[in-house]
Amino acid sequence: MKNNRFGKVSALEKDQLDVIISCLPDNHHRVIASICRNAACRISESTQLTWSSIGESVILFPKTITKGELYSREIAISSSLEKNLTNGGSSGEKRNYEMKKLLSYLPISVHV
Repeated sequence: MKNNRFGKVSALEKDQLDVIISCLPDNHHRVIASICRNAACRISESTQLTWSSIGESVILFPKTITKGELYSREIAISSSLEKNLTNGGSSGEKRNYEMKKLLSYLPISVHV
């Protein structure tokens, strides 16, 4: 556990991060988290995207929204991101169970 710059940081595994994203509401929260996870972009970059920036197979991050505004970049759309962009995914009941299971491993108290 890390506290006041002391201690060791533990990172989430890819599947743990996917479970957290799948437990988010099926609206813009899940879309933003999915874009950030799959495109390795900043939240500010994902929230400034428009639907015209999202093509059939790539997302275009115009240089005007990237850090430093140096260049535009294109990121391929993965199948999991495509599912979240089209409001696919698992049922709410299954997501809640998976979220409770994941949170039981974390050293914090969260009520779902």
